[in-house]
Amino acid sequence: METLLLSTLIGVPFGVAASFAAWFIVFRWIVPSMRFSEQVSRLPPLNPATGVRYRIKFKNVGRRGAVDVEVMTRLRVRCLSGNPEFTNTWTMVTVHTDTMREPRIPKGASRTVVMDFVGTPELNSPLFVYAIAGREINLETLLSLGSEAEISVWVFAYDDFSGSRKAFASKKYKLEDIAIGKYGGADGLDIVPLGGKP
Repeated sequence: METLLLSTLIGVPFGVAASFAAWFIVFRWIVPSMRFSEQVSRLPPLNPATGVRYRIKFKNVGRRGAVDVEVMTRLRVRCLSGNPEFTNTWTMVTVHTDTMREPRIPKGASRTVVMDFVGTPELNSPLFVYAIAGREINLETLLSLGSEAEISVWVFAYDDFSGSRKAFASKKYKLEDIAIGKYGGADGLDIVPLGGKP
């Protein structure tokens, strides 16, 4: 009886500790890792038929590749209607982008999210049309709406080895975070002036 009690007192804490260690390794250590640019890149149109391009970049800084990567770009505007009764109401829109799903992002590789406001149908809703009031639909206009506005990127990715999934959120970009220029280098996250080093 004493042997059974002793083995229980030793085995249960050891089992709990082992389970916690396994959970920590799989879900906290063997997981993807992403880093985002600090600014939104603003580039001139490619041709007269296209508008100004806005881009946010992220990079896989983890130990392994990331697979089945989902990308969501979310615009949030506080008190879009301008009605003082709704000062704490946020209107949220998922912005259409050219990068919404990637099968795999290798270790050290990056992806650039190019926003497409014309292809975002929610921006044609009466509430947005009224708030925009005939101005051009670009990021400067959208981040000037309501009493506060922000845009952010969410990345959901699985680790190439463990299969653990993790979500990553960029900073909440404001109007002052837009910078004219491109991202330096193939995997660089800092903006350099146009005509500068690639």
